[in-house]
Amino acid sequence: MRLLKRRLAGVLQNIKLARTFLNWWAFRSAESKRDDGETILKTWSGLKIAVRHNKWDARIIWEQFIDRGYLARFQIPDGRPPVVVDIGSYIGDFALYCAHKFGAQVVAYEPAQENFAMLEKNFGLNPHLAGRVTAVNRGVAATPEIVANVQVIGREIHVSSIRYADAPAAEQRTFACDTLSEILDRHGLHSVDLLKIDCEGGEYDIIPTTPNECYDRIASIVYEWHKTPEWESKLAAVERKLRAVGFTVTRSGQLEYATRT
Repeated sequence: MRLLKRRLAGVLQNIKLARTFLNWWAFRSAESKRDDGETILKTWSGLKIAVRHNKWDARIIWEQFIDRGYLARFQIPDGRPPVVVDIGSYIGDFALYCAHKFGAQVVAYEPAQENFAMLEKNFGLNPHLAGRVTAVNRGVAATPEIVANVQVIGREIHVSSIRYADAPAAEQRTFACDTLSEILDRHGLHSVDLLKIDCEGGEYDIIPTTPNECYDRIASIVYEWHKTPEWESKLAAVERKLRAVGFTVTRSGQLEYATRT
C-alpha cells in the first residue's frame, strides 16, 4: 500500500510538472544529478530558467513555479503591472516568475556572486523580460555591510548572517548591503505591491529596523521565517512591528503574510 501511494504521488507530481514545463522530464533528471552541469527548463508560456545540478535549485523551482506559496495572498493591482522587491533572489526564480507572469517591475537583491551569476544567466535566457528586472549583487541588512556565513555544497550556495556557522562546508564572507529604506529610495519605489523576503534569518534584522514610514509605501509582504537561535522572540518582534504599521499578519507553515485590510 505504501509503495502504491508513493507511486501515485509521483504520478501526480509529474502531472503538475507537465502542466508547467514543456520538458518536464528534464526537471526530474536535474533534481537527481550532483555534478557541474546545468539544465534549462522551459515553461509552456515561454519562460526559460537554468538550474544547477544540486539539491536545492530544482526544489526552489518547484516551490516558485508549482506550489507558488509566496503568491498565495498576493492581490494583483488593477490596470497596471505590479512592483515587486525580491530580497534573497537566489537564481532569480521568483523575480523571473513575477516579471513573466504578471509583467511586474522587479528589483532583485542577491548577495552571493555564484547565485547572482546564475540569476544574470537566467535573465539573459529571457530577452523578452529586458527592462523589467533590476538585479543588484548586494545584501540587505540594517548596516552597510555584514559578515555572513556561506554554506558551500558543490555549486549550491546559501548565505545567512545567522545560520550555517557550524556547517562543515561553511565559510565567512563580507557583503556590502543596502537597507530596505535605501532600496526604496535608490530605485525610486514610491509604491511597492509585494515585498518578498527569503534571507535565512535576515528577516529578523531587516523588518524591525526599517523606519515605520517606509511601510506606508508597501502594500503587502511575504517572508519565510527561520528557526534560528531565539527565533520565537524574534518572530514575535517582527509580527508586532508589522501590526504596528497597519498590516494583518497570518502564518502558513514557514511563510508569513502581511497584508492590508
